[in-house]
This record gives sequence, C-alpha cells and structure tokens, in this order.
Amino acid sequence: MNAGKWLQANFAGYERLSRSEKTEIKDFPVLWSIFEMTATMKRAKPQTIIDAVDQIARPFRFDGPFLAALDFYRDRFYRDGETTPYFDGLSLCRIARPLVLPVLTGEATRKRQKLTALLLIINRLRNNFLHGEKAEYAFEGQLGNFRHANRTLMAAIPLWR
Repeated sequence: MNAGKWLQANFAGYERLSRSEKTEIKDFPVLWSIFEMTATMKRAKPQTIIDAVDQIARPFRFDGPFLAALDFYRDRFYRDGETTPYFDGLSLCRIARPLVLPVLTGEATRKRQKLTALLLIINRLRNNFLHGEKAEYAFEGQLGNFRHANRTLMAAIPLWR
C-alpha cells in the first residue's frame, strides 16, 4: 500500500483534500530542506534566516511569487489594523515577531525586510507542520499557506546559489 492510500484509510479528513492540497503539502518539506541546506547551512532558525537574507550578495527583485505571498500572508495575518487569530497561531518567537509585524502592517518596506518576514513566517509554518499542529485539523484550509510558501522558497533558493 502506498502512503496516499494509507493516509486515505487512516487519517480522517485526508480524503477531503484536493489533489492540489496534497501536492503542495507533500512538496513543502522537500523545498524547505533544500532552502535550509542552501541558505542556512542546515540550521534554519530565526537568527540564521535573518543572517542568510543579510548575506545575499547580489541584487534581487521582490516581485512575482514574493509579492503574491506577502499579499496573501498580509491578508491572512493582519486585517483592519489588527493581527488575526491565525497570526497568534504562528507563535512567532521574540526575535521574529518584531521583524514580521512591521512588514505585515506596511511600516517596513525594504525588500530584505519583506523577504526576511516571509521566510520567518514560512519557518513557523514548517515548525507547526512538522510538529503536528496542522494535522490536528487534517490540513484543511492550508492550500494558500503551502502554495505561497512553496513558491516563495522556489524563488528564494537561487538567491544563495
């Protein structure tokens, strides 16, 4: 039996996920692993992510997938001048929160600040994903999170090559 069939039979809610949701969820840890190896030398935590963005040597554009992800996460985590319950669910650490929130509010506008914020958000999604919090509700409602995380990672990884 392959993993997909096993999950369908043994994990409530898996059968309700679309093919796109299943694909994005399965691709995420692979892309994260490549990012971690390429950008942070296998030690992705808030400070190493911050340092990695600071060390990008060449100019880069903050457009395409980066902008789409920022728009998505901004809408998900910050609305009507306040953080949402989803923002609280990220459980950002004391280092990450003051770097992410100003980007979501629009106060921080430099592209390195925005890229750092996106990667810190994705790091928390990764931690929540791999530590089971997403599985508590069968990954429902996570397509946008994973789709934008994956596209951001694919656009970001070449910045360190």
